[in-house]
Amino acid sequence: MTLDILREEKEALHYFLAQLLGEHLQKTDREEILPFEGMMHEPFWPALLHYWLSPKGDFDWDSLKKLDPTASGRDFSNKHYALLQDRGQLILRKHSKKAEQKQHIERETSYLEEPVALHLEFIPAEAAKINPDPACAYLDAEKLEFPLKLRRWQEGDRFVPLGMKGEKKLSDFFTDQKMSRFDKESQWLLCCGTKIVWIVGQRIDERFKVTESTKTVYFVRLLK
Repeated sequence: MTLDILREEKEALHYFLAQLLGEHLQKTDREEILPFEGMMHEPFWPALLHYWLSPKGDFDWDSLKKLDPTASGRDFSNKHYALLQDRGQLILRKHSKKAEQKQHIERETSYLEEPVALHLEFIPAEAAKINPDPACAYLDAEKLEFPLKLRRWQEGDRFVPLGMKGEKKLSDFFTDQKMSRFDKESQWLLCCGTKIVWIVGQRIDERFKVTESTKTVYFVRLLK
């Protein structure tokens, strides 16, 4: 009888934790995100953490139970998963093989599948219907020199954000956009020589924008 009761209590606990996790856990194609500030002082917090993370391997449970909500950037990764504390949330992502760090784009390239899917084409300026979608880049083709290069960001990178006159550090731009370390690591840049043309999916460089004198638009669209 006692074993039956213990088993039922365990099942009830798992049911409660599954419900709680379902209410708070956010999932994307690549990540699981758990906001924790409102739960870390609750008595169920250690059990919830273990219920969520134990199927993914061993973690530093003692440190996770004592999270500092004011800290950011702490890394609790294990062999198979990256686990990052970022602005009041825990972000979990499975380790993946590092993609090729750069790719060259020739003038005749119209589609790119790896390392990121892009549609590319030249459009007469009068036919281009420019919209503010961050997944699309409208560039003055005459200001570009091919081949273009697609690469990861590097410490010290700078660009001139659209609408601004002066340069800005990419690291500062990422901070303004509230990007996590995972977001930064997966960010691609479209470059012309040493200049950044487009932070892919984010912002183009002011120096390559379409103007009234533009004759041909180089249109790049991020395929999600």
